[in-house]
Formats: sequence, C-alpha cells, structure tokens
Amino acid sequence: MAFCKIVFCFFCFLFSQNIYAQIHFAIKADFIEEVTDGKDFNVISKGFVVYNKNENNLFTSILYPYSHKSLLSLNMIKVIENDKDTSFYVNSESLLSSIFYKALHGTIFNFGLEDLNYYIDDVQKINDAVYSTYRISKSILDTLKITDNIITKIIISQKDIYPDSVVMFNDNNNVLLKTFLYNYQLFSGIEFPTQIITVSYLNKDEELYTKTIYKNIVFDDDILDHF
Repeated sequence: MAFCKIVFCFFCFLFSQNIYAQIHFAIKADFIEEVTDGKDFNVISKGFVVYNKNENNLFTSILYPYSHKSLLSLNMIKVIENDKDTSFYVNSESLLSSIFYKALHGTIFNFGLEDLNYYIDDVQKINDAVYSTYRISKSILDTLKITDNIITKIIISQKDIYPDSVVMFNDNNNVLLKTFLYNYQLFSGIEFPTQIITVSYLNKDEELYTKTIYKNIVFDDDILDHF
C-alpha cells in the first residue's frame, strides 16, 4: 500500500509539472560556462539562452569571449557573426537534448530520453536512489553503423523524482559522458537545475569537465523585459 501511495504521488507530481510546462511558451536564462584543467574552473563563455516552444527554436547569444549568436531549430542551426549568417544542417537531437526543451515539454524527469528514441529497460532502487536503464530503440539501432561514439545505453539516477546524474555508454559498455544536475529550483511551477556538470571521456586517460551555471530564469512575457 505504501508503495502504491508513492507511485500515485509521483504521477500526481509529474502531472502538475506537465501542466505548468504546457502553460509556458518560452524560457530565458543567463549562463556562465566553465571548464577545468583538473584544478580550477575557468570561464570560457557567457551569454543567455531563449527557448521558444511555439517556434520550437533555441536562441543563444554569446557575450564573452566575443559576441556572436545562433538560432537552433529542429534540423538546422544558423550562426550570426560579424553581421553575417551561416546555416548548417544538424541532427534533431541537438534541439531535443537541450535542458530548455525538456523544461517546457515536461520531460526533465526522464531526461527527455523517450523523445530521443530510447526505451526503459530496467529499474532498480538502491538505498535512496532509483536507477533507470534506457537503451536505444532497435528500429533506430538497425539504421546505425555502430561505433565507439554511439550511445546505446543510458542510466539515470533519481532522487526526489528528478535526475541527479545521467551516465551514457557505448555498445562496448564504456562510459562516454556523465552529467550531474545540481541545485534544482522552482521557477513558475517548473523545477529546473541551475548547475550542470558534464564529464566527457575523450579517451581512456583524458577527461574534460564542463560546468554550466544558469541564473535569472524567466518565462513568457517577462522575457521581453530582459532584452
């Protein structure tokens, strides 16, 4: 009975989050991105991001180290620099993987993996955390040429419903990327992680740590006051 109550509360919470996500049509946040050489984090970029759900695009304005802008849509990115713009075709995952896309589509709780063609394969509860294993769908896997850079398995660790870590593996079960989500805060009914650290495994002996800090998060018409 207690487990049923927990499950019921979980789905009630997700329902409320989806309602808030559906209400909002845009989100903006200032960001600072830092990398580390293993000792201290150093700032590599500053700017702000706006995701517009109605237009389904992500606008990024980089203010440091030099000014340039980009507009990411589902299949294309336009880069604007020195009054010139250049467009490139991109995979739809570029937009679907954005934390802002996930926030306004109510999918942060499972890291938006179902939108990215991953299915849940296993769930385990260990101490106070729930570990969910996702695998890439067979229909997608059959179309891919498997290489060491293809993510075929993802494990999400969740405490208090939202993920605190996401680990991505290749087909050989080697870790390609780790993401840690910190300092969730409630903004206009939506829980949003205000600090994200990613660890990229460039090879067996080299790791790259990137930290992104979000602040001044606003929604919808309030965004106009910040331009």
